[in-house]
Amino acid sequence: MEYNIDLQIDKQSLIETKSFLIKIGNKESNWLGDVSIHHQATDKFRLLEAVLLDHRLNVVRKIKAKDVYTKNADSRSTFFDDHLEDKFSLRHNQFPYYIKYSYRIIKRDFLFLAYWIPQYYSNVSTISSSLSLTRPMDYEIHLDSIGEFTYSSTRAAGLITEKWSIKQPKKIGKADFSPPATESLQQISIVPSDINYGVKGSHASWEDFGEWVANLNSGLDLLPEEEIATLKKKFGHIEDQDTLIKKLYHHLQDNTRYINVSLDIGGMKPHPAEYVLINKYGDCKALTIYMKALLNAFGIPSFYTLVESGSNPKSIRENFPSQQFDHVILCVPT
Repeated sequence: MEYNIDLQIDKQSLIETKSFLIKIGNKESNWLGDVSIHHQATDKFRLLEAVLLDHRLNVVRKIKAKDVYTKNADSRSTFFDDHLEDKFSLRHNQFPYYIKYSYRIIKRDFLFLAYWIPQYYSNVSTISSSLSLTRPMDYEIHLDSIGEFTYSSTRAAGLITEKWSIKQPKKIGKADFSPPATESLQQISIVPSDINYGVKGSHASWEDFGEWVANLNSGLDLLPEEEIATLKKKFGHIEDQDTLIKKLYHHLQDNTRYINVSLDIGGMKPHPAEYVLINKYGDCKALTIYMKALLNAFGIPSFYTLVESGSNPKSIRENFPSQQFDHVILCVPT
């Protein structure tokens, strides 16, 4: 398999072009001929090429527009979002054969440039892979890498093009008590120094990144005055703060449920507390904001906090401030 990504920054848009050449050697590998491409509805998506090649790399069939099926992307954790899935099949019955396809996505809003792992499939060998980034010379980035790559750069007409490539990146198998595979696989992560995603911010430090998150959430943790009055009538008699916090949390549990609706800027901006109050549901971000609003009603300070979750959570990269977390929680100072 060959897997390449070309990125270009053009007038604050990110142009991402991905290309694949995959050899399918037997019937058991035929699943690789079913291609699925994910993108957001707000992106400009274009399938550039999709062809089936025989063992001598002669063209057998080309995908046409009518062969591509577009649907809402399936998600086990999301009730509704704006992610789309383009699907087509390049399966063949004579082995070996190759499939070759490429596509382009233009993103207007983006928080990161690349989280690139050259081993595309965990169970399929990658022969070669590359990542290139072309940007104006005054467009600053932050980069973090694991592993060794062949690197080159060129400068021309006010642009700099950097390229990282690798031959036969290593495959990581599963082992008991091992760290997450994403911490061991060769990879490169790139984010823009300046954030212009929802609100302006910076990746310069964790403090700057935290300020961006706070500004993104600004004004969301407010409830209508009539709701605050209802809450104070119900819980205002409780003097012990710990008991009050528990009561407010049980109030959230009794009156809301978890439903993830992920729209607009990647689903990263929470729905306001009033949205949860009216609809009686929200995702982890929205329910956290709602709990924060409940505490605000009684003058109890709290902090919206990004966390990594799961049975084998990734470590925080202290030298690389970025959005690398799965969930949020609410921290109440004691």
